[in-house]
Amino acid sequence: MAEPHITVLSGSDLEFIHQRTVEVLQEVGVRFQSAHARSVLTAAGCICAGDDIVRIPRDLVEWALGKLQRDVLLAGRDPRYDALLDGSRTYATIAGICPYVLDMDSGLYRVPREQDLADITRAADALDACGIVWYSVSPTEGVAPKMVDVAAVACMLANTGKHVQAQVQRPAEVPYVLEMLEACAPPESTPVEAVPAGAAAVERPAGAAASPGRRPFFSVIYCPIAPLQHEGPALEAAMALAEERVPIDIFSLGLAGATAPVSLAGTMIQTNCDVLSAVVLFQLIAEGCPLIYSANAGTMDMRTSRFAAAGPEAALMNVAQTELVHSYGMPALSVGHVSDSSTLDFRGGLEDMGMSMATRLARPDIMTGLGTVEAGQAVSLLKLVLDADLSGYLDRVLRGIAVDDDHAAIASIAAVGPGGHYLGRKETRQGIRGGEHWVPRLLARDSYPDRERGAPGALERARAEVDRILAEHDPLPLPSGAADKLADILTRAEAELPEA
Repeated sequence: MAEPHITVLSGSDLEFIHQRTVEVLQEVGVRFQSAHARSVLTAAGCICAGDDIVRIPRDLVEWALGKLQRDVLLAGRDPRYDALLDGSRTYATIAGICPYVLDMDSGLYRVPREQDLADITRAADALDACGIVWYSVSPTEGVAPKMVDVAAVACMLANTGKHVQAQVQRPAEVPYVLEMLEACAPPESTPVEAVPAGAAAVERPAGAAASPGRRPFFSVIYCPIAPLQHEGPALEAAMALAEERVPIDIFSLGLAGATAPVSLAGTMIQTNCDVLSAVVLFQLIAEGCPLIYSANAGTMDMRTSRFAAAGPEAALMNVAQTELVHSYGMPALSVGHVSDSSTLDFRGGLEDMGMSMATRLARPDIMTGLGTVEAGQAVSLLKLVLDADLSGYLDRVLRGIAVDDDHAAIASIAAVGPGGHYLGRKETRQGIRGGEHWVPRLLARDSYPDRERGAPGALERARAEVDRILAEHDPLPLPSGAADKLADILTRAEAELPEA
């Protein structure tokens, strides 16, 4: 089978980037705004250089890289949706933590409600193209600021049987999230050890991991702050979750020319420093804890000062950073299905396809971005279902061309002969059913006569598909009694969590 792929960097390029990364970590250092993190790092031989900056020696970086797991299981509550990150395929997921929703009716942006998160999560649960479910929008309307992330975790767990990857930004939130995971654990899995509400999870000794053999149906996104910084509360929450062997996706998004060097190589090196400094800390906290490297960076549009997520530079860095992550023997997440357009227009479709094709050809383990518009500013349910259809196109390209006796079709060529056709051949029907050709649904190949007689276009078909999913699709129910437990946990969290 001839399977296409794309590369940007040579072996010597990868080594150059790694060596320069190690130099920066050892000589410049990274700011850790957490006394607990600094104590862990200095105990392992790092040098605290003042102003919370820690210099990490080369041998400690290499030690941490040697402890990484290549294969990471992101289990679903429903085992049919287990996502094993082993390099054999790419799992697509929805866009992440967008501040707005692109309303289907008005075409305008609005602040997300909890129902929006529920609807997007349920739609993602219904779409075969979506392999895991990201935290798509922050439900800030009608939810107390201190409750947004905790409420989002509960909402997502209740609306999908697929793996949930969300955000926990404060250590005080960790006990409530762990209680939720215990409440929602499928009966056949080993539940996460509950931590009493209000407990200082970050103070437990390293190595006191809870049930490391459980099925991890939840993982967390942790974001360093470019350039070269780790913010205290989010870092300490991630450290507490690392102790529990919760998989952590480390996502640093530097902007070339703004929060990262203008050069693509410099942006890659700085991003690598952000991620590898977190890798070192988390491996010291819980050796062998499952980690994912988000191989993504963007640029700043110098004319508008806006984040440019879908330019050619971003596509190149996606591919190159995915190669770098693969060289470390670590699961890679990258970004596709993204555009810089704020509407569902020609430019958006062009950028979506360009970014998605480049990213998929680099073969990361996860590709995020389904449903996103304007560089992740908003999520659109219409674009989500259209992207799911487009993913079939990408899947077909990735499968490549089968070159063997069966696919050579010599017998068919001989049977049809000069001047015939293949429409009635059994192997034609079998080939179409078997996926030899991509058959679009929402992106069907309309003709001008179709348009003349008022046939629905892609957007109309997408709207009908969204309406059908929300009316008909039921995700895997929570275990008996789990909904009541989630409600009780949220009530206690609202009373006990400090203000954000």
